Amino acid sequence: MHTILGIGGSDHDFSASIIRNGKIEVAIEDERITRIKHGSKSWDSEPTKPSIDYCLSSLGMSITDVDYIYSNLHMVKRVDDLRLNNVKKLSHHLTHASSAYFTSVFDNSTLVVIDGAGNRVSTDGNRQDLETISIGYARNNSLKIELTQTGNRYITSRAWLYKLNNSIGAFYDIITESLGFGELADGKTMGLAPYGDQSLVEPLREFVKISNTGNFTYDPYGGIWDWLTEAITNHKNAFQIRANIAKAAQVIFEEAVFSVCNHAYKVNPSPNLCYSGGCALNSVANAKIKENTPFEFLHVFPAPSDNGTAIGAALYGYHVEMGYKKASLKIDGLGKMAYTGRLYSEEEILQQLHSYPVHFRKIDDDFETVASLLHQGNVIGWFKGGSEFGPRSLGNRSILADPSKSWMRNHINLNVKNRETFRPFAPIVLADRATTYFEIDEPSPFMLNVFKVKRPFQMKLPAITHVDYTARVQTLDRLTNPDLYSLIEKFESISGFPILLNTSFNRQGEPIVETPKDALECFLSTNIDILILGGYMVEKHTPWADVSHEVKREIFED
Repeated sequence: MHTILGIGGSDHDFSASIIRNGKIEVAIEDERITRIKHGSKSWDSEPTKPSIDYCLSSLGMSITDVDYIYSNLHMVKRVDDLRLNNVKKLSHHLTHASSAYFTSVFDNSTLVVIDGAGNRVSTDGNRQDLETISIGYARNNSLKIELTQTGNRYITSRAWLYKLNNSIGAFYDIITESLGFGELADGKTMGLAPYGDQSLVEPLREFVKISNTGNFTYDPYGGIWDWLTEAITNHKNAFQIRANIAKAAQVIFEEAVFSVCNHAYKVNPSPNLCYSGGCALNSVANAKIKENTPFEFLHVFPAPSDNGTAIGAALYGYHVEMGYKKASLKIDGLGKMAYTGRLYSEEEILQQLHSYPVHFRKIDDDFETVASLLHQGNVIGWFKGGSEFGPRSLGNRSILADPSKSWMRNHINLNVKNRETFRPFAPIVLADRATTYFEIDEPSPFMLNVFKVKRPFQMKLPAITHVDYTARVQTLDRLTNPDLYSLIEKFESISGFPILLNTSFNRQGEPIVETPKDALECFLSTNIDILILGGYMVEKHTPWADVSHEVKREIFED
């Protein structure tokens, strides 16, 4: 049995994974350990070291127990620092494609990778060309991709790189930054877009060109920033102009993605599409791919961005390089592949519970009590099993609430997560009931597709229904997460809805919690009402006074 270490990331979202006998034994992202969102951008911080140490420790291994290491080319420096043999370096886009295909239920598939920026392809003076779009095909254990477009940027100093051109992801990034959301916050733009109209689609389209062969031409220095700045500055309604810009960007983004997918189908036809790269996090576009392309089935890995390349690299090594047969996966239970974090023992949980000012009691599988608390309007932090890999909380590190309460969305946005009120929340629904409530025609275990809420339930489920009557649905089967499934069943028996609001267990600007300590600190610093930590129900208690010895002595002396 070969033990394979996968290393992934770029200048953010560093990660590591260990695969044995074709199974993802453990995988984690640096940010979950360092508590720095997307990880540190400083090479001096030894990117992927926290993830590698976590994976090895979880399995009681040392680095010498690893047979092979597979890494995407972004991590060359880190791999070289390890000074080990049996290291294979793979292209960034190849590891993206591998993460999607080898975790899918397909035995053949068209492949599409659309990234903000991948590996450097060439260098000419201070100009660098980088991967932006790749397409390909996979069958059984064979996987090949072809780079179809690059973008270039110029290096002016160690601290500054010019923005990348000819990149769908970079285009969406600059829109996000112009709206004031900062870097790596494209999800906010996606959430804002439904509040806008299409009045700016044509003006914004002047700055891009989308070909019928999937190429995307865009110059970040061709006047787009000036146009964005002027539009925002001169409009009388600060919110509406930003929403209209977000809407225009989303429309153009979708057109570009559909163009790439249609071209990929012509070159490598298959009813199945495996789609990866950072752009695959745009769940609104994902949900429209099938109706705008010939593809009948779509698979997106739960971590399609750069963090997923650690798993993609390891799977490529196992299946393609070593020739081991691709696993025959089924839709039922597929979602559990996202739970790649280590388990925390009851002893570890109790150690933390005794360290904080909380009341706690053991409840084990008393799902009826928890369901009743949810129905009463309590917001519950849910910490069970191993953590999810990727940016979505999929039921092991979640904040849960009643989706039928009209005030719940604003309450969690403002009082729990301290984030913008326009941002929507996702529903988690029992898979066999999903079609009753949503216009959904396929399982969605990783919360990476958006579907319409059916008309009779749009007003009945206000906390998870976005302004355009959509929801980013997560479907749940019993094999994937038996405990959460049982909780939702109990909630259905009380409320009538087999659905819960499910959002990530974290505070604004922080990574999702990983450890019992993280969960307790987040719980105590937010307006989460109840924490389920393993088999324990935890409630807040007034913190004790921090009285110094000097003060105590003075009191007794008096």
